Amino acid sequence: MTLESFIRYGSLWTLILGVLSLAFAVRNYRRQVNAQIFFEIAGRYHEILRSFPVREWISRLNPKDEVSMSPELTSGVLRYLAIVHFAFVLHELRYLSKDLWKLLQAEHYRTLATPLFVHEWNTLRVEFTFFPTFLAYVDSIQRGPARLNPDMAILRGIAAIGAWRSFRRKPSAAHRDSSVGSDFPR
Repeated sequence: MTLESFIRYGSLWTLILGVLSLAFAVRNYRRQVNAQIFFEIAGRYHEILRSFPVREWISRLNPKDEVSMSPELTSGVLRYLAIVHFAFVLHELRYLSKDLWKLLQAEHYRTLATPLFVHEWNTLRVEFTFFPTFLAYVDSIQRGPARLNPDMAILRGIAAIGAWRSFRRKPSAAHRDSSVGSDFPR
């Protein structure tokens, strides 16, 4: 190996390591930004929980409980919807990773499909008329099959994955018939 080829290979490896380092730095920066966004959104959810009427927030999980409507309740729901809208816009602009969006979306499905939020949405949707994609997002949550039971959508996904895996493991008819002349029992 001559000195010239050694320098060429050294330059090539330096370039490759530089590109890899840059890729890892970008990946780590994106993850750090997503963590900061998550903490900001979590802080906003925490503030909502502190300001929301406690009895109404707890009763949202039980569809049998009647909730008495009040200006404080409507204001709390509007603040919650503003945070959901904030997260939705960040998702549309691709600032959120897919994992973070799935986490936030699970919370949206759990809360926005409750009778309290369905009732208040009919009143407050006018506040978001300039954001038709957000209106469609909330409407799809409130009309969709996940409204009945958000856990069912997750269970259906798990069942579909399990069915797919078991389907892939079954040998085809051609493989079963190819063992006709073999010494192994069928």
